[in-house]
Amino acid sequence: MKTAGHGIELARSGRWATTIAAALMAAGCGGGSDDAPATTTAAAVSTEKPVEQPILTMPTSTYTGMYAQAFQRINEARIAAGVSALKQSVELDRAAQAHAEYLAYHNLTGHYQSSLDALFTGTNHVDRALAQKYKNTVTVEVVSTAARDYSGANHVDLHLNSVYHLLGALLPNANEIGIGVSWPSAIGQVSLSITTGTTDSRLMPVKYPIVWPADKAINTARQFVPAIERPNPLPDIATNFSVTVGSPVMYCRRLDLKAPLTVTSAKLVDRLTQAPQPVYVLRHGTASVSGAIRADVLLDPNPADISKQCIFLIPKTPLDVRRTYDVTVTSIEQGVSSETTWAFVTGD
Repeated sequence: MKTAGHGIELARSGRWATTIAAALMAAGCGGGSDDAPATTTAAAVSTEKPVEQPILTMPTSTYTGMYAQAFQRINEARIAAGVSALKQSVELDRAAQAHAEYLAYHNLTGHYQSSLDALFTGTNHVDRALAQKYKNTVTVEVVSTAARDYSGANHVDLHLNSVYHLLGALLPNANEIGIGVSWPSAIGQVSLSITTGTTDSRLMPVKYPIVWPADKAINTARQFVPAIERPNPLPDIATNFSVTVGSPVMYCRRLDLKAPLTVTSAKLVDRLTQAPQPVYVLRHGTASVSGAIRADVLLDPNPADISKQCIFLIPKTPLDVRRTYDVTVTSIEQGVSSETTWAFVTGD
């Protein structure tokens, strides 16, 4: 994988939320004297619509070329991870395309636009979606910039082999997508902008926890250059592009829980040698990671609400070629300890 000269950026929306709404029913009984007939009040009928179900199969779209490649890859990943696939939204398409063209025109990367600039369509990704009459809830925007020979799938793989962008790409309550691709900029790079939204912010994944690489995944990435990602998840360790570590492994408990995440065990083991791999464990400031874990536990330097229930295991060195790795994470939820195990196989 090429690393020099490209980057990925993530914008998080303050409008993102995952909630569980219970249909409340009220019933009451009333009575007068002993000989009075008993009366009951009818159960109140909830007017709230049922929670939408995740999309479990590959949606159709009108995309072609790089757009179709990106659409296929991100949905393959989401389905494998057990979260809803994303259906095409023409409004989000227009917003994402406008931003990709803005970035190329000004030879920039990132999420914000200046109203003084040519091709301005909105200060941030939410504004740009609203300007295109998007009526649902905007979730996140992820942007990648790479050499012109990168495919749409390669652009998505940059996000899937990261920390913050990985969670953004797999956000469980998203179910709509817009994709924009720029022409080559003055220095020959192409920007690919993805904006996601949801028709129901209560949307849940097929199962929790959400892990990546997905269980039984093959040909997974082996190495990661933290300085490529903006913001950098390891700024004190990976101070420049020459520092390479292993590809991040993600574990996310139920994202809708308010109780802080407590992790009592986390390990990554090479199945061939049975050797635990030296890792950094990146945690949110509200999460608790047991001191008994044999790893360097680091406080997330760029905390966000959507990562409160997640930890990332980042191997200190690149993973071996075509090797099976077993992951075990034990966490406590409402006083009950739960162990999750899964495995993946690296590529070349």
